[in-house]
Parts: sequence; C-alpha cells; structure tokens
Amino acid sequence: MPHLTRNESNNLSEHHNQEHSKHKNPRMNKEYEKIVTHLVTGMIDDVNLNSLLHSLTIAIKEQLNLDDCLIFLSESAANQVKTAFRSSLESRESETIITQIRDLIKHYQELLASQQIVFLSTRQEIISLAKDFDNQTWQSVIIIPIVNYQCYWGEIVLAYPYPQNQWCKTELNSLRNLANHCLLAIQQHLLQVEKTKAETINQKIVGGLDYTFHECRQPLSAILGLARMLNEQIYGSLNPKQLEYIQAIISSGEHLLSLTNDFLDLSKIEAEKEELFPERILIEEICQASLAIIQPAATNKQLELVLDIAPEIGFCVADPMRLKQILVNLLSNGVKYTETGSITLSVTQDNQGFFFAVIDTGIGISQENQAKLFQPFVQIPNQHNRKQKGTGLGLVLSLKLARMHGGDLTLESVENQGSCFTLYLPKVRS
Repeated sequence: MPHLTRNESNNLSEHHNQEHSKHKNPRMNKEYEKIVTHLVTGMIDDVNLNSLLHSLTIAIKEQLNLDDCLIFLSESAANQVKTAFRSSLESRESETIITQIRDLIKHYQELLASQQIVFLSTRQEIISLAKDFDNQTWQSVIIIPIVNYQCYWGEIVLAYPYPQNQWCKTELNSLRNLANHCLLAIQQHLLQVEKTKAETINQKIVGGLDYTFHECRQPLSAILGLARMLNEQIYGSLNPKQLEYIQAIISSGEHLLSLTNDFLDLSKIEAEKEELFPERILIEEICQASLAIIQPAATNKQLELVLDIAPEIGFCVADPMRLKQILVNLLSNGVKYTETGSITLSVTQDNQGFFFAVIDTGIGISQENQAKLFQPFVQIPNQHNRKQKGTGLGLVLSLKLARMHGGDLTLESVENQGSCFTLYLPKVRS
C-alpha cells in the first residue's frame, strides 16, 4: 500500500537511508530550515496568505529540486483565500493538473485524515491512479496532510523527478514540521480575518453610539436647563411632590449627561482624536476648584474634605480642563464609596514629577477586584452597589488622560479600610 505511517517511518533502517542517499540532497535539514524560515518570515511580515502560500510552493520546489509543489486547502480553511496553490505558472494545463491531484487525494483521504503521509514511489503508481499524467515528468509523489487534532486543513503535494521509495525518519519529521508551520500560517490568517471583522463591527457600533450620544447631548442639556429653572421656582412656587419630581429629573439627567460626556471623551481618545492643551497651572488653585465641585455631595454625607499640599509645590504643566476632570472623577468616587470619615487630596513631588493622591476611608477594594476597576462599564460587586450610580467609565477615562500626559494612575486599597488613587504627572517645562 503506498503510504507510510508514523510507526513505519520510525522503523526505517540506516541501510535504507544509505540506499536513498544518492537521490536526496545531503543538506536536506538546512534546506528545510530555509523553507521554514521563508514561511515564518512571511508570517511575521503579515504577508497576504495567498501570496505567502504561492511563494512557499516556489521555495519548496527550488530548495528540494522538485518537479512541482502544490498546496491545497480545505473549504473550511480557505477563508478569503484560494483553495489551491502551485509553484508552476497559472495555465489551463495547471488547472487540469490541480483537478487531477484533487482526484488523487480523494483516494487517500481516510489515510491523510488520520495524519499519515502518503507517497507514490514510482511513476507506474501515479499513472495507475491518474492516467492523464502521461505528459508529466513526475516520477514519484508524496502527500503530507496539514492536520491537527480532529481538524483537517489541507495537503502539501511534492512531485519528484526521480523515484522515491525510501524515507528516513529525519526527512519525514521535517515534512511534518513543514506542514505544521503551514498550519500556523493558515491559522494566523484566519485569526486576522476574524480580528478584522470584529474591528469593523466594533467601529460601526462605536460610530453609531457616538452619533447617538452626540444627538442626545443637546436636548438633554435643554431638559436639564428647564428643570433647574423650575427647581429654582423662578416662575412660581411648586408643591413638595412637584419639587421631588423635578429634583429626580435633574439627578437622572445629570447622570445621563455625565455618561454621555464620558463616552464621547473616551471615544475621541480611542480614535486618537483627543488633543491636550497644556499650560502652566497653579496646583493649589486647581485642587481647590476640584474640591468645590464635589463639596455639596460630601456635605450631604457629612464627609470631611481635606487638602494637603506640600509647602514647596507651586505650579505644574498640564491641560487644566483634563487635570480637573481626573481629580473630580477620583474625588467623586471617594465620596460615592465612603459612608463616614474623610476624603483627602494630597499633593507631593519628587525630582521627576507630581503625585496627586486621593485618599478615602471608604469600603476599599479587594486585591482580586482591583484589576477590574480600569475596565469600561465595570462596577465591583459589594454591599453598596445598589445605592450607587456609575458607568464604570470614569476611571478608564482618567487613566487614559493620565497616560496622554505621560503619567499614570495607580491604586492601593485595603478592603473595609479605604483606598488611595494616585495620579502621577511628570514635570514638564512650560
């Protein structure tokens, strides 16, 4: 039977190797290495799989002194690529050869699927299975399956200009390794195809949401403006129930507007459309302004706000709007998750930069949950979650803005004791 299993290949004798040595290239291992290098280089350079597999057939043919080399892919593997590649030039004859080889492969599909290499060691064997091969100079053919586990990906077909009736273990292992490297290239291509699809879908979703949020922001601002006017009772007094409803509208509207603004900011950063406008900032002034924004929320919960700036600190260089946005996000989180105690904004420096630390006496965060904090739309599960509103975008946005400044945002926390978020900004000359 014209096939060779793994066990049979392992039992080939040294005598067979010597008999075969007059036909094989004595630098076989180096030549296989060159082929694999060609393949791996193409994978690293992200060459189109069509081009890569076609050039691979040419490289195999040249390195192994073959009459021809073909690579076939199964329908499931050939995602957006051809299903057959040949080292020879495309022609009508080439199409005929490809069809004949496909028919030849069908004879041995079961053996190939079981990861066995098939070879036709003489011209007579080839012609007996494919009579139209009379005009070809092929003297022997070997078919290597491209297969892993239960998935069948295709075949590599090598056509030799001389009879090949003996194979040493090293050669067969080299052929199998070649098939494995082909498989890696195919799988990498399929992953890239799926990645491109996912990115396209994601861009459409984000683009749609971006447009929707843009359209929502203007009418939402108008609703909030009118609700605030009613709340101030400029045009007449309201009864307690009406005031309750108006304040609920304002609270919910502000939450939705915050979500809208955070999403649009994050979308701009992800699309690399966000720009910073750094300037020289008085640190105490921007810290006081940030604390003033969250003072009402802290007062409602009877939390103490503390500002602690090292005496030698004066100015820093940053985008003032974005720096305030980061500080307000961190301070708001501190107020949100602290029931009693204080929120401290501490500013220190070293030779390299400034450290803005927001320290709270709140619920803290377990070690296992800390990594999740900087993921969008994530809230850490705890007993307070039902009381809190939040999008999970604030910390993600703050981290990205910090890194746009060349800095970072880090967290230290002990569950049930409190948290310390530290914004680092490098020193930059104005």
